[in-house]
This record gives sequence, structure tokens and C-alpha cells, in this order.
Amino acid sequence: MMEQGKLHVDLQEELNILRVQCFHDKTDVFPFVFHSKAPLPSTKHLLVGHSAFHEIFPSQTPDVDYTKFLSQLKTLEVIDLSQLESIGFEHSWIGPFIENLQDIRVFYCANLTNLTAFTVSFSKLETINVQNCDGLKYLFTSSTAKTLSVLKEMILVNCKSIIEIVAKEGDEPNEGAMPFMELSVLTLGSLPKLGSFYSGSFTLSFSSLKEVSFTQCNNTKVFRLGDKVPDELKVTIDGVICEGDKNEVIMQQIDEATRVSKDLRVTIDGECPEGDINNVIIQQVEDERQPADLVS
Repeated sequence: MMEQGKLHVDLQEELNILRVQCFHDKTDVFPFVFHSKAPLPSTKHLLVGHSAFHEIFPSQTPDVDYTKFLSQLKTLEVIDLSQLESIGFEHSWIGPFIENLQDIRVFYCANLTNLTAFTVSFSKLETINVQNCDGLKYLFTSSTAKTLSVLKEMILVNCKSIIEIVAKEGDEPNEGAMPFMELSVLTLGSLPKLGSFYSGSFTLSFSSLKEVSFTQCNNTKVFRLGDKVPDELKVTIDGVICEGDKNEVIMQQIDEATRVSKDLRVTIDGECPEGDINNVIIQQVEDERQPADLVS
């Protein structure tokens, strides 16, 4: 319950959701808005919303020990924090929270550019749902993405500035793998600038992927040559289920992503092939790679 800028909770009962909201004073800093040193209630779901926080978890370690409270949390929901610039996942004092976090939901945070720019291990994270965050450029770096070993569902909708989901890091090796072994559902909608899932050199592996949905993502090319995708994959583009061999769907993406000018003159083995040069190029790629090399 909120009353005149203070938080009132019943410490004797477990809460379904602890709501921290309506802190509009820019001097308010979470979790220092808790004015009592009494222990916080047991809860698994923390909702922070409708406030002027620039950061949820600040770099300054609180005087109060929140270890027990943080270690019980499973879900973080962030709603309408228009000034939010950082969630603060990288700070060491919230380690007990990161270790047990299963569900991240972020809605209407226009100034947020990423979930974290640092390497953070989300070893138990199962779902990510991010919507209506117009300033978002990417979700996390490749080193953080490699820790998402149990991630099952990702929803990313109406984020006008996002360019890629996983950001390439400058010191990445030229080859390697980035497995999303448990990811089964990927939903992408209204992402006009999203060019790719990841633009680096690591091979993406989606061994459990079952459903992929694109809505108004005209520039998005998720799959690339060499990425590993299951044989049985349901792909929906703007509400239409794409039937046929999954390699054809992937090659169609590559076709659109690598299209060149039709005026380009190409000679192969001394001969000029007939037809659309893009079809010739795509056919060459298909001929040079076995289907298992495309996706497996």
C-alpha cells in the first residue's frame, strides 16, 4: 500500500506481489525508499513502477542487509519508469537476486537502452518479456547471452530503436557457439530497426525452438547459414504460418538479406548464368552446403 510517499506492508504475511510505485521525487532511490529497518515481507514477485527512478539497483550498497529478501525473488516487473537508464543488474550486492531470477518483464521504459551492458550470469532465467521500450538498442551482450542456459521464452514487442537482440563484443573470438538450448518460443513484433538476432561470428544454436513469430519486422533476419535450428519449427510471419522445409524459410531470409543489384554481371566457369542473379547466388550457396550444415 502507498500513502504519502511511504511504503506500508504487513510483515506477518507473504505477499503475492510487492509493489513499489508512485515515487515521483527525483531524489528517491530504490531500495532506500524503504524507511524502516524492519525485515521486508517474503515475496517472489517485485514490481517497480510509475516512478522517477533512474536506476533500480544503485551501485551504493544499502546499509540494510537485503540478502534474504532478494534471494526469495523470482520475478522482476518494471513498468512505466520513463527516466530509467539502468536496472543495475551488474552490482555485486544484488547477487542473491540474480542467482534466483526466473522472469524479467520490462514495459514502457523509454530511456532504457539495454537490460545490462555488463557480463551477468542469468543461470535460472526462464522468460524475458520486453515491450514498448523505444530507446532500447539491444537486450544484452554476447557474454551474458551465453549464460541463458534455461531460457524458455523470449518476447520482444514494439521497441522502435532496437538493432539486435544480442550485442557483439569487441574482444570476441572469430568462432564459437552461443547455445539457447531450452528456448522454445521466440516472439518478435513491431521492431522496425531490428536487423538480426546477433551480428557476431558465434554460431547460434536453438535446439529446442518450436515457435517463431514475426509481426511487422520487415528487416529482421534471425537465422543465418550455420545456425542450428530443429527440423520441426513453426514460423509465423505477420499472422501467416510459413509451410514447407525450414531450410527454404532460412534461405528466403538469406536471399532478402544478401540481395544484390540485378545489373551486376557475373561469370561462373566462363559462362554468364541466365535468370535473376540473386537466385543464382542463393543456388550456389545451397549447392555448396549440405542441409545439415544449414540447420541441424
